[in-house]
Amino acid sequence: MRLMQDTPLYRLYEHIHLSRLAQLPRLVRTLEASGTKELAGSIMRVDINIFILKGWESLYRQDLHRLLSLCPSIKVVDHTPNFETKSQLDPIIYATLAKFLDKITCLSLGRDGVSFEVQWRLISGLTTLRELEFHAGILDDSPDSYAQKFTATLPHLFSLTIVL
Repeated sequence: MRLMQDTPLYRLYEHIHLSRLAQLPRLVRTLEASGTKELAGSIMRVDINIFILKGWESLYRQDLHRLLSLCPSIKVVDHTPNFETKSQLDPIIYATLAKFLDKITCLSLGRDGVSFEVQWRLISGLTTLRELEFHAGILDDSPDSYAQKFTATLPHLFSLTIVL
C-alpha cells in the first residue's frame, strides 16, 4: 500500500496521542505490520500521557525505543508519563529520547521526578528545538539562571516554559 500525504489515513496518523500503556506496543505493531515506511513517516507529533505501573518501566522503554526508531519525522513530543513509583530507568528513557529526537522542534517534558541534570543532557543536545516546556526537577539555582543556560546553549529557542 502506498500512502499519499493528502489521504485520510496519513492525516489520521499525523498526531498520535497515547493515554494508556497498552496503546504503545499496539501502535508499534501496527506500524511494523503496515509494510511501508510512509505510515510511520507520517507521524509528526506524539503525546505520551500514560500511567506506568511498577515493573513495567523496562517494557515502556523498549516500546518507546521501537516507536521512535520507526518514526523519523517526529517534530513535536509531549512526554508526560506518570510512574507508579520512582523509576530507576529515567536516565535510560531520557537517553532513548535523545537518540531519536535530534530533529525535534517542540518538546514538553512532564513532571516525572527526573533530576535537572538528566533533563539537561537530553535538552542540551536538541539543536533544532524552538519550543520547550518542562517540569523542572530539583533546581539548585533560580529559574532565571536556567533560562540563561538554555538560551546560551539553544540559540534557536524562542519559547521556554519552566513549570515549578
